[in-house]
Amino acid sequence: MKKLLTIIVTILSLTQFLNGSITRTLYKYDFSAVVAEDFNKSSDLSKGFVFEFSLKEKPIKHTVLIDMPNSFKLSVENALSTYYSAPDNNLAMVAQIHLEQLDKQFVQAGNKREKMRIELPVNAIKGNIKDARIALVYDGVKFYFTLNGKEFDKNYPFGSLKRPTNVNFTNYKQMLSNFKFSTETSKITRQKISEKSDAEIQYYTPAGFNCFAGDVALFYHNKTFYLLYLADRNHHAMRWGGGAHEFNLLTSKDLINWQDHGSVIEVDEPWKSVGTGTMFFHKGKYYISFGFHTSRMIDYNHTVSSKYTEIFKEQSRPIARKEFAPLYPSGTNIAVSNDGINFKWTEKFYNISENPSIFQTSKGLKMFSGYGGCGTWAIADIEGNWKKESSNFPVAGMKTLMRNTTECPCYFEHNNWRYFIMGTNGFWGAKGDDKWIDMASKGFDIYDGLCVPMVTNYKDNRLIIGGWFWHGWGSAIVLRELFAYPDGVLGMKWVKELQPPEKVVVQTCKQNDGFAEMLIAPEQSYSARMTITPNTIGKFKLRFQQTNAPKHDVDFTIDFGNATAQIHDSSKNILPMSRIVKNTTKRVGWALNNCPNDVHFFSRDFCIENLRNIDKPFELRFILRRSKKLNSNIIDIEIAHSRTMITNRIGAKFDRIKIEYPNGDVKNITLFEYKNEEKF
Repeated sequence: MKKLLTIIVTILSLTQFLNGSITRTLYKYDFSAVVAEDFNKSSDLSKGFVFEFSLKEKPIKHTVLIDMPNSFKLSVENALSTYYSAPDNNLAMVAQIHLEQLDKQFVQAGNKREKMRIELPVNAIKGNIKDARIALVYDGVKFYFTLNGKEFDKNYPFGSLKRPTNVNFTNYKQMLSNFKFSTETSKITRQKISEKSDAEIQYYTPAGFNCFAGDVALFYHNKTFYLLYLADRNHHAMRWGGGAHEFNLLTSKDLINWQDHGSVIEVDEPWKSVGTGTMFFHKGKYYISFGFHTSRMIDYNHTVSSKYTEIFKEQSRPIARKEFAPLYPSGTNIAVSNDGINFKWTEKFYNISENPSIFQTSKGLKMFSGYGGCGTWAIADIEGNWKKESSNFPVAGMKTLMRNTTECPCYFEHNNWRYFIMGTNGFWGAKGDDKWIDMASKGFDIYDGLCVPMVTNYKDNRLIIGGWFWHGWGSAIVLRELFAYPDGVLGMKWVKELQPPEKVVVQTCKQNDGFAEMLIAPEQSYSARMTITPNTIGKFKLRFQQTNAPKHDVDFTIDFGNATAQIHDSSKNILPMSRIVKNTTKRVGWALNNCPNDVHFFSRDFCIENLRNIDKPFELRFILRRSKKLNSNIIDIEIAHSRTMITNRIGAKFDRIKIEYPNGDVKNITLFEYKNEEKF
């Protein structure tokens, strides 16, 4: 009978890992200039309002504070958030508004787009609850809570606030103190403040309640690394799923210490929603290309794209906003900056593409257009004429073997090879000026569980790739490093500047008869390393288990005979993406409702193929990251310093890790503490 060596892990006190920091630029709001008004039944809130107050005591029951039926409601209810919840008090200050469409040119709202809710969980208030100053604001563009002057939760209304039929607001006097009401939202001021966070760029989420990172765009210039990300709340639920995203900007000189500059293109008009783009440098200025996804809230016939589709088939030129008024901006737009930090929207329309990716290539400035305007465009000058070079590339849909979508085109060059990423599963390569090779269909893609990844060239001939993993839309930022084999195939490894610190050893153990086991603390994060000597007829298995909830158990398996690795929640055998596509008639790409489940961009169960460097002893490393904010365990794996895989297990709290490899040898199994998620 095989013996099982069980190691009881002793949790050591955590030390401060000095692996960098992130300094955030935030806004602090000031309401001192707002003149108080009498709040009564005749108060008109439809054009904007400010409520500022403190709580007299911690709420312990559901209470309606202000009720203006079919218009506005402020109450104490169950919080929807996960990471401020507690068994004894799951209550929140909840504000809800009812809206109606502005006029006929706006998309019909319907019942699902009439109500909007924001909340401030009571448990988010630290210290003496009576000292906390809460403000609730609706200004026609933004609906938000602040806590002691800092923005806490927000959403972006669309339409106008309905007038109430009657008013009941007697309860607010019983629970609120220092109450102040005004309709003068223009008197609210704000100033930028800086806060240094102990967060790291790996698995980073922006500051804020239910706030996450979506699509990224990477750029390196003049010794500075730029990372743009779409700031998102509630996993694409802002403005009823219509987006309302803003680009936030992170910069770093060393990939370790970062500055989050906050929004560079703010939503300051009700129709605005920024879509993915790129950053580039051209003739002494920094540019961000981006798409306005205006048709999510505006009838398409009232957007500028609807009138210029035919005109922009072969050529395009910048058109100033005043030229196409009263049509709404849409499609390709550009922001410009002298310093790479402070950007200004040009208020011009450049193309109908809503995912425009502009890059400096060896052949000059080019745009690869996606979502609304496929094709390759040559650009001599941003403010000059743009000429279409090809209507056949990039390709998407049923025209491609991988059936990728048109999302987020990404072009980069390395070692005399050109590469191109498209959507969530399209990947091409070409040596020199040769024709494009569909590398993804041959199983040589670079997808490892990250969604819509983007790549930039970095110093010392390096390549950095970034993305986010699935948790619904939007989660946390993850960076990787790419490297090239002589045949042009790309490998992927952890970024050397972001390696796990490995300062505190939790435990070491030895494999016994092909088995080992480690007990771990469910709320702690870990990293680990081990050396594997392969056996070509066997399989190596790493199993993460939750004793009280086996439904969360997940296996990582390397099949040496087939050179594949898979992550799965049962003993099922998952096909690689290239074979899944060949075996289904479904559209894959981003058609999530019709897509097979076991594919990499869901960041759950998937398989990668064509593993290299596993035919001799190699190192396997993993990070088990516990995230309270996401209510999940993130498993991040590096295989032989040449391939990576990441999976997000929502709701999981693992308490043991098993190693099973009866046909091979595993040595030097070491478990380390990994820094827990920052406090929020």
